[in-house]
Amino acid sequence: MVSLGFLLVIAAINFFFILFQWEYTDKISYFFIGLTIIEVIRVVIIALVNKKQGSMIIGIGVAIFILFVAAITLIPNDGNFSGYLPQVLFTFALMSIPVSMSLYLAKQFATTNKILKKKLHEVELLSKKTLEQEKEKQKILETQKETLEIQVKERTSEIVEQKKVIEEKNKDITDSINYAKTIQDAILPTQELKHHLFPDSFILFKPKDIVSGDFYWFAEKNGRKLIAACDCTGHGVPGALMSMIGNNILNQIVNEKGITSPDEILNHLNKEIRKTLKQEEQSESKDGMDISLITFISDTEIEFAGAQRPLWIIKEAPPNLPKGDEFLHSKNQQGKLVNKDSSPLGELGWASLTEIKGNKFAIGGPQSETEQKFKKNKISLKKGDCIYIFSDGYADQFSTSDEKLMTKRFKEVLINIQEKQMDAQKNFLEDFIEKWKGSNEQIDDIQHFGI
Repeated sequence: MVSLGFLLVIAAINFFFILFQWEYTDKISYFFIGLTIIEVIRVVIIALVNKKQGSMIIGIGVAIFILFVAAITLIPNDGNFSGYLPQVLFTFALMSIPVSMSLYLAKQFATTNKILKKKLHEVELLSKKTLEQEKEKQKILETQKETLEIQVKERTSEIVEQKKVIEEKNKDITDSINYAKTIQDAILPTQELKHHLFPDSFILFKPKDIVSGDFYWFAEKNGRKLIAACDCTGHGVPGALMSMIGNNILNQIVNEKGITSPDEILNHLNKEIRKTLKQEEQSESKDGMDISLITFISDTEIEFAGAQRPLWIIKEAPPNLPKGDEFLHSKNQQGKLVNKDSSPLGELGWASLTEIKGNKFAIGGPQSETEQKFKKNKISLKKGDCIYIFSDGYADQFSTSDEKLMTKRFKEVLINIQEKQMDAQKNFLEDFIEKWKGSNEQIDDIQHFGI
């Protein structure tokens, strides 16, 4: 760019002198021509030294141009010189640079064409290779697809076979559990015994699974009637096994040893459960049970002992107070359960519920025997009083809105159905918990005993 600028400046100055026809215009023109030639030679030499592309061809063209110009200048004009030879030489001089440029461009074109052909050949080879690879890939995919189809068929066949095996085993297990239910039902007190011992009573018994970890127990010994509501650790098969152990030990304590005091029964039950499950030997077993146990000394006096389970007593309402026929399971605008007349539960005139709590430790488990001495409560009753013992499954049940029933609401429900007969109370409580549960799963065994 610098050289081009320099040559343009020289050409401009030379044109200026020619335009004004100064005396030394010819000499100045020759001087400027000489400078131009020197500059061109300098640029060509630099290009050759730096090995610029096409510098050799352009350099030869410039050299030929200079030779022709020198020839024209040095040949004497003595009259014998041919008239058109200078023009011929000048023409060749003028053509030397365009010809050299054309040769350079032709070489560049040939080189570019050669490179393009080479690239095109490489592209063709690459395309051919890509096609071959794609064909190979498709072939591999087809092979893999066939292999996968075979594997899927094999796995499907295996799964179908495994499904059959699982269904058969599940049927065997279900049949076994159903038979276990038959055995468990057989050890529970009969309805005849219940009506004989407690004619005005009900038992609401709803196992979570086929068999239950809850069980109820009756006995009559030495003129005393006994009843227990037991909630064993777990539910389903593990709970059912514990229930059979507990039922057997209770029968031994009362029917064989003749013990009828509820606190002594629980102390012996705790000892035997721990012995049976080897918990005294620091066994990993932490199984046990919660229990409410009542001994009827007479129709008006009972003794109660409990392991983490209470006894509820509701006194009979005076005849002039409103009855619970208005009770209905519904909710007010605040989402609270109310009676049919929109009054809060528990405000229909019934006396307050009395709760007799049991000891705060269970039968069996990790506690040492010295820590577990159960206490006995003596309670006087009168005709018309209702007593209830139960497991925790009813109060712990969740509604469709994930709200737990809770003990407080359970008490209110019982208070408001006191005018009903015992069978009617059972039916109401069963319908109530089903409506409360809705589509939710029952979370635990349910057992409720009312007398």
